[in-house]
Amino acid sequence: MPLSFFKKCPATDFVDRVCDSDSPRALVEEIGNRFSSNSERLSFFIDACNSALKSGGQAFGKVLNLVCAFLISRGDIDSAYSIAFKYEDAGDVAVLPINRSQVMFRRGDVDAAIEYARSINIKCNWTATVASTLLMTYHDWDHLGSRLAEVKRHAREDVYSEISSKFSILTRSNRFESSNASIPVHCINLDRDVHRFMGLEQLYRKVGCDVRRQAGVLGSAVPRLMQQTLFKAELPPNSVGCWSSQVRALEVIVESGHDYGMIVEDDGLPAFHFSFQGLLDALPKDADICFLNDRSVPGWWRVPGQSMKLVNINQAYDDVASDVRAIGADGYLVSRAGAIKILDELARNGAVKHYDWQIYSYGIDAVADGDERHVSKIIRDIRRRSGTCLKLNGYVSTVPFVIHSPMGFNARVHFKG
Repeated sequence: MPLSFFKKCPATDFVDRVCDSDSPRALVEEIGNRFSSNSERLSFFIDACNSALKSGGQAFGKVLNLVCAFLISRGDIDSAYSIAFKYEDAGDVAVLPINRSQVMFRRGDVDAAIEYARSINIKCNWTATVASTLLMTYHDWDHLGSRLAEVKRHAREDVYSEISSKFSILTRSNRFESSNASIPVHCINLDRDVHRFMGLEQLYRKVGCDVRRQAGVLGSAVPRLMQQTLFKAELPPNSVGCWSSQVRALEVIVESGHDYGMIVEDDGLPAFHFSFQGLLDALPKDADICFLNDRSVPGWWRVPGQSMKLVNINQAYDDVASDVRAIGADGYLVSRAGAIKILDELARNGAVKHYDWQIYSYGIDAVADGDERHVSKIIRDIRRRSGTCLKLNGYVSTVPFVIHSPMGFNARVHFKG
């Protein structure tokens, strides 16, 4: 639909389309991306939010949440801030707290985001979930502990069970170590998305880490000749950008001379005050790579009394193959020797799949021919296309050190250009 339609039509038409759409997020992105200026876009979205507010809390909450998430994903934090804090008299709309806290986080004002998360009035399942998630994100364990009884009263039983279990496991593992700075943390972050680094940097500093910003690479910035040489399959621009950014991070680890380095993406936040020394003590000496993100251990909070230990990727594979759509490369430890092996493999056989699945596949011993699960088919396809013989000594942590937390981030446009 042409942009002129949305410029001329009443905002109610846009609100109705969003509320009736099966893919409202895509609709908001499609329309939002067509405006030529931030001010023009903001004016239209404010009109839409005003119209939605007249329609009722449910419509307003949906439109406001989608609009704020879109603006944050674009890096237009000022506009997101304007909308998130515009509606002081909007009534009891559950999405307001999460939007406001996320905007504060993206502005780098983590302390204000924490204070706001503490002020959330828990009165339903949604606000109980939002408040608990944000307090865990910011490691505000004491305050969350004081509100668990309140969460239990208002949250669904399954939601409370997950929250209380995560709280128990993460606080049990919580241990600050001044020696954490001995392992550099390389955070991949695009120059245009520096706002995504602002809050993240503060959280990693709070757990004692030496976090170093690694400039990400847009897929559109990778020369076509390089794509044709290194990429042996037709990959989307965001995958090309991700590969290029991760490879540069691996090169930095090799050049640094450190035995290990941790690589995170700017949507991978520290799960708790972890100890690198505890991780290294548990890590086998021959380890090449260790996935530390929550997606590599699906359902980790369902194990009562879970404690951090490292298991071989093959031991954890069945759960991943059954439950995970994307393993993610938002948080992993790699040895210098492991980084060299991955770079050498890329030089020989190239990239044939998304980065996360390809490096994960190097740790898998074998996949049965009759195994038709989504992940198993991906692993077989990688081996068929690349002809690789690389075998990494790969491990996963049963308690994640890194939580995938987009905070308004849209993964599909990341690295795309």
